[in-house]
Amino acid sequence: FRVSDSISLENVKIKQPSSQSLLQFFCKEKIVGTAVANMDNAKLIKRPTISFLRMLFEKKINNFSTLQEKMSRSSFTFFSSFFLGNRKINKKENDELKYQCKYWGISHYLARSGLHLVIFIMVWEYILRFIPIFFLFKQALLILITLIYFIFTWNRISFFRAFLTFMLYKIYLFKNAQLHTLHSIILITVVVLVANPAQLFFLDFQLSFGITLLLA
Repeated sequence: FRVSDSISLENVKIKQPSSQSLLQFFCKEKIVGTAVANMDNAKLIKRPTISFLRMLFEKKINNFSTLQEKMSRSSFTFFSSFFLGNRKINKKENDELKYQCKYWGISHYLARSGLHLVIFIMVWEYILRFIPIFFLFKQALLILITLIYFIFTWNRISFFRAFLTFMLYKIYLFKNAQLHTLHSIILITVVVLVANPAQLFFLDFQLSFGITLLLA
């Protein structure tokens, strides 16, 4: 089966977890419940001829596989964690990488966050300085590059916050309007909570948004 397919399963019992914390996690991830089923008996009801979500997903997986073939296991484990945000590969190499980072006190670098996006943007801004085009064209190109990077990688809440902040700053830049840091963080916090109020009860959201607000 592929992304965007509609399938049917017979005699399946959907269960909700008994743990309250897991139930909250399901609520945040918009999961109704879980089921154990034999996929051999699943039937395809409908497969859209054109699916934008399917195209993006399959392109992301193809890029991931291509990069994986071109690197050693240890190199790709670091690259996938640091640049792509996917840490669920090569368990042995991943455990060794986490141990080394923990020894040096830099484990937080493996959890891709706003810092990683800032580094990515700084590198591209430096490269774009050597291209003789109008300033606004450069900004539009930087937005496009960052958007592609966001779409084709695995994103968590802290990276998502940084991406929204970047996009908000660029929108105000094109409008030739001033944006205050605190205002932008508060606005993005409200937008995220309106879209998914359950985020408020999870530590990753609290640390990412809380510490950013305190620093600002």
